[in-house]
Amino acid sequence: DQLGALNNLGNCYAAVERFEEAIATFEKVAHLYPDQPEAYNNIGAVYEARSDHRHAEACYQDAIGVDASHPAAYFNLGSMLANTKRFTESVAYYEQYLTHAPDAQDRTKVESRIQKMRSEAGFSNTASRGGGALPACLSGSATH
Repeated sequence: DQLGALNNLGNCYAAVERFEEAIATFEKVAHLYPDQPEAYNNIGAVYEARSDHRHAEACYQDAIGVDASHPAAYFNLGSMLANTKRFTESVAYYEQYLTHAPDAQDRTKVESRIQKMRSEAGFSNTASRGGGALPACLSGSATH
């Protein structure tokens, strides 16, 4: 189907670091299938690969806004926030990931990450999970 083909094409572009083409392809998916959270999640992953954390976060939030039970967006956002030392928010998103993917194969690994972040710093586990107006991540797109 067209959705699968476009996602595969975007992933191929991303894998060979042709980020502009990947973003353009995933944006096309987002415009054609605005109710598919994976498009926004994939755009976020490309922005994250480019170290554009602000746009990556907006895209992950948009994926959650489209489907609040989409585990990949929670995982990716939790991971990015951990990598950028935003541990309180990271824990909250990782916990949401585990809630929405209770049988995840990486559950033990994620629980270990959560415990490590909690033991290294005292903090509450609250995060702002508002998705904002969709599609926020598309407004910061690279030029084509």
